[in-house]
Amino acid sequence: MSVPLTARSGGNKLFSKHSGASTADEAEYDRLRNLAHAAHRKRNDCFDRSRTAYQSGQKALAHQLSVEGKEHDRAGVEYHKQARDFIFRVNNTQRAEDEIDLHGLYVQEAKDVLSRRIQAEKARHSTGLHV
Repeated sequence: MSVPLTARSGGNKLFSKHSGASTADEAEYDRLRNLAHAAHRKRNDCFDRSRTAYQSGQKALAHQLSVEGKEHDRAGVEYHKQARDFIFRVNNTQRAEDEIDLHGLYVQEAKDVLSRRIQAEKARHSTGLHV
């Protein structure tokens, strides 16, 4: 579950101190992550209900709930992508071209973004990237 930035202990680690993030930016990031988490909770609920329906012989209902669960999953993935892109844009707008800030990204998101960026830098024959 996403915790609003104002409730996080240890200070704001999602936005770097140089990002220029506003309270509105923080609220938008939290909104997107919360929407993703809500969609994934709905997905899990649909899959649980689908499993129960299937076990009780209600195959058509099980299929319908499975399809609905997959739709919620796609929505959750999309909201996470939007949150990833949003926080990355906010944190990197004022950065130098050879610099990248991964604050606020989930670990796998950070790995994916960094991998793509390294490939892009190699293609441009860059001499380095500051992370």
